Amino acid sequence: PRHVPSMTRPAGARLGFLRGDPLLAVEQPAGLAWRLAAQLPPPHALGDVARRRAVETVGVVLVRKRGQRAQRWREAHPVPHALARRASVQDARLGRRRHAGWDDPGAACVRLRGTALPHTRRPRVWTRPAGFWSRRCGCMDGVPPRLDAPCGRVMGDVSSMFVVYLLEWWRWTADEPSAASLVVELWPAARAAARWQMDRSAESGLPTRLVDTYDGLRLSRYNVSCFSALFHLLAMAAARELALSPPVRDAAFAAECDAALARGRAAMDALLWVEGRGYYRSYTGGEALMSDSLYAQVLADTLGLGALTSDAQVTRHLAAVLQRNDSPYGLLCQTGRYPLPAGAGADNSIWMMANPNWASLSLRRGGDPHKALSVVNKTFGWVRDTLADQWNVVAVYGGLGYGAEGLPAANSHYGYHLVAWHLLFALTGQVYSARSRSLTFAPALRGRFELPVLVPAVAATLSRGSDGECTLAVAAAGSASLVLHTLS
Repeated sequence: PRHVPSMTRPAGARLGFLRGDPLLAVEQPAGLAWRLAAQLPPPHALGDVARRRAVETVGVVLVRKRGQRAQRWREAHPVPHALARRASVQDARLGRRRHAGWDDPGAACVRLRGTALPHTRRPRVWTRPAGFWSRRCGCMDGVPPRLDAPCGRVMGDVSSMFVVYLLEWWRWTADEPSAASLVVELWPAARAAARWQMDRSAESGLPTRLVDTYDGLRLSRYNVSCFSALFHLLAMAAARELALSPPVRDAAFAAECDAALARGRAAMDALLWVEGRGYYRSYTGGEALMSDSLYAQVLADTLGLGALTSDAQVTRHLAAVLQRNDSPYGLLCQTGRYPLPAGAGADNSIWMMANPNWASLSLRRGGDPHKALSVVNKTFGWVRDTLADQWNVVAVYGGLGYGAEGLPAANSHYGYHLVAWHLLFALTGQVYSARSRSLTFAPALRGRFELPVLVPAVAATLSRGSDGECTLAVAAAGSASLVLHTLS
């Protein structure tokens, strides 16, 4: 969602914008925002703020003061040299259109490293309650004042993920006394979510016109999108597992999930697979290629659910993505809908999930580990070594050909890059089941290594020595030792 917690933008906060040179970033009330902003090491972090309504993050709001008061204020709040050097004022009018969420059609822009921060040609003050911008993007449209009521955007990766989360809980905690009771309590909701997925897919076998976390692509304009289609298959596979679990034992619904999964797989081949080019098209009615359209398969791999379509198709799709969508900063979000360079936009940008997910999928299918890790390191290395700003890893970085290549573009302090967590499972090939007390590995690395093993309440490592033998070492466990019936 394009919003930040209310602690960074309290209700009634006043933001002032005046024409003039950028002097300082301040959010009213208090100078806390500037004191925090002054600690940012490089100015690239301002790119995100400039592109996405500066007031939503830790304050980059340009304020102009006059006369002696201004001089005293500047002396008390010096501007970092790097910011002053990179900032310049663009006086050109933007025409009769909205810009970055403000309604002033006569706004000018302050340019910061190729990104734009609106400010007006005359004094003006806005007062917005907390959550205003999240409502502007539709995340909170028509939110009812009660729980368990549908509202907001119709998402392809929300109802489906509720089912997945419940299966994750069961897989990882089935040996705990409370696990079964929680599955029983939440199964009706999970079953309803899976049923909703089936109903939404009644026409073709895949869900139609859904929004997803890649909302900037606006894939809900198309009948079927690959991203939401794979999440549907994931939901069917997860619901089947839950239906067959001992706390539920709903064989009839498991059979319905099997049938929906089979129908969805056939629809994937008929509607989205491009055999001649070896990839899944991003949406029906076009030949666009989305870099992270197979994210649901990453989740399926970590859960041990196997291939949602086929490993051969996934491997060919990954090769097409790397050949067609690569850039010096990471995988472009989507190509083929507009000719490149297409200017600033969701397609021509780098979203921080694509590269680590590409690597996880490749490792699970026997891809070269060094190549896979180099793909994820392209984006992570860019943020770590060139931008030098691991404190603020944003959701989206600039694409090609519009003056903001590789710079922060949207949603500061975001969690997209944390999908790299799945790389640990992909490197060890770990699959764990608390119910069957089984822990299996299929290491992707060759030669010697030592990697963490992720099991609840346990600190352990998997290592391979020079003799080629693998060793599971448990350094610490919770209240009970790690008890396994199967280890391979």
